[in-house]
Formats: sequence, C-alpha cells, structure tokens
Amino acid sequence: MGVPGPSTRELEGLNKRFSDDILKIELSGSQHRHLSVVDVPGLFHNPTKYQTEEDKMIIRQLIERYITDKRTIIL
Repeated sequence: MGVPGPSTRELEGLNKRFSDDILKIELSGSQHRHLSVVDVPGLFHNPTKYQTEEDKMIIRQLIERYITDKRTIIL
C-alpha cells in the first residue's frame, strides 16, 4: 500500500501516510452469508505535520464510498 509500517521511526518527510487502497477480509461460501470487514482510518479535521490536507481528503473519500452502501454497518 506504500504507507509507513509499525517499524517506521521517522514520520516527517514521508510522501504517503494514508492510502485509498484497502485490506478487505471476505467470508463466503454455500454455507455462509456474504460478509466483508473493512477497517477505515478515522476522520480528522485539522491537518498537522503528520496528517496533511491531502490525507484528510483521501480518508473522507474512502469513508464516503462505504457509508453510501445501504448494506454497510458502521461500528
């Protein structure tokens, strides 16, 4: 996904902190109902040196894609 991982020490100067790529876990089969679990980043309002205005837009668009689906359950 091109974002920093848990071993990243220095967050300043990174080109990418968030991504609109997703990690989706799906459960399906003849004995199961279709289920997808998607963990999206949380919204933030004020950019910082670690969360830019571009990051804010990526996250907002990603979340809006999911909340417009009537089958989505938001926890």
